[in-house]
Amino acid sequence: MVSCCGCFAFFRRTPRQSARGVSFQSTVSGGTPQSPYKESLKRVTVSDSASRLSQSPWRKEQSSGELAVLNLYSERMRQMDFNGCCALLAQDAAYHSMNGDLISSRAAIEVWIDEQARAGRRNREEKPWVQCNSAPHMWSREMKVTFPSRITHDVIETATLEDGNITRIDMAPKCPALRTAMQFAEARYEHNDRKALDLMSVNVSWKTWDGIEVRGKDAVKKLFRDMNGREVKREGTTEFECAQVNDVGGCFVRDLDIERVDGIKVKTRQKLYIMGELSELDPIELPNGERRKCWGMVPKIMEVDVLTTEEMVNGKWMKCDSKTWA
Repeated sequence: MVSCCGCFAFFRRTPRQSARGVSFQSTVSGGTPQSPYKESLKRVTVSDSASRLSQSPWRKEQSSGELAVLNLYSERMRQMDFNGCCALLAQDAAYHSMNGDLISSRAAIEVWIDEQARAGRRNREEKPWVQCNSAPHMWSREMKVTFPSRITHDVIETATLEDGNITRIDMAPKCPALRTAMQFAEARYEHNDRKALDLMSVNVSWKTWDGIEVRGKDAVKKLFRDMNGREVKREGTTEFECAQVNDVGGCFVRDLDIERVDGIKVKTRQKLYIMGELSELDPIELPNGERRKCWGMVPKIMEVDVLTTEEMVNGKWMKCDSKTWA
């Protein structure tokens, strides 16, 4: 089995592979054995050509020009000169937000950025732009972003340029599991049960604030239907924030206000436990047209806990024992 450390992709062995997983034979269209040393020579030649191209004066001059555009973009963003900032974008530029929303066109991006800034969004601790080795026209940088909810996240901003204009901007959480939490919150807000379930592990566990515990996607799907029947309100009052994060996942929390049809009102704290799970990805297409299955580690919701923090009693909010389920 061959493992790609970048995307955790796994490919099925062929009969010609040795016990170490390395094939020492390859054939051309006519079926004639071909020396592996020739393929190695080709790879070295292509690598050397790419290296010479990246070191050419023309490439360095182009990179310098792109970096100047990005630095000017950052400076105008800090000055809240959004018109001047968006003047550096292509007319058909695309902006991908942290939540996965797509804003298309320069004009729409300017409106969106202005609205976010008015609501309190700010970039902080911006690091220098770094050129991506695999894509010469792509640059990225790390920063902290304070969102309108006043929560601050570590973010990676990636920009793609063409002919001196920024054509695409992608904002992604530095912690991949956080994006899963944010997508889950969006799916629940939209009452999109299917989207929410797609983000969960097959063996997901869900503990409700009123003492119900279920396990598995099918059980959670039924629980969603029951919630829609017995609750008149389920509203997130804060965004998910990181409670604990490590290399394999993390715990994310947010506050929820819930009201049942029988008049019971509670304030709750929802916790998501997210870890990487081996999942089937989109197949890859080989140069000969063959499609191979691809598997990788995808952040999935393993457990959802909803704990009551306050309950409305006789018109007053009363604190609940945080160690017990209501």
